[in-house]
Amino acid sequence: MFWYAPGPAPDWLWLADGNLAEIQFISYLFAVDGEYHPIVGDFDGDEDDDILWYRPAAELAGGLSWMWYFDGPAVEVRALEVTGDYVPYAEDFDGDGCTDILWYDAVAPDNPSPVWRCVPEERTFSCEEPLPTPKAAYPVGLNARGY
Repeated sequence: MFWYAPGPAPDWLWLADGNLAEIQFISYLFAVDGEYHPIVGDFDGDEDDDILWYRPAAELAGGLSWMWYFDGPAVEVRALEVTGDYVPYAEDFDGDGCTDILWYDAVAPDNPSPVWRCVPEERTFSCEEPLPTPKAAYPVGLNARGY
């Protein structure tokens, strides 16, 4: 479980260490520099949850987004540039065990939404052509991933 406090406050990662009789958490201090919309998913297919720290371009004069790939308490950090303002919808769309991202754009003409397909074990994405999405609709389950 990751505890995020936007701004300068400390952030915490709690890793569960338990059995049927008891659960304990081991705490690790983290510092997330800035304000983001965190999105959780397995973005490398290793069965550990990772965090995409998404910063919409219109917020705080834009800036880079960050991907944190977790392996226990260890984290590999990679910068991502997302051009545009989207509502990311994270799900394993192709059933390969790796979380993909639909960058939903409700305000662009014809509502094209880019799709990033996670490449298992490579910690990268392949970018698909934007998909036209239904007008005046949004994906069900959208609020389940951090919004």
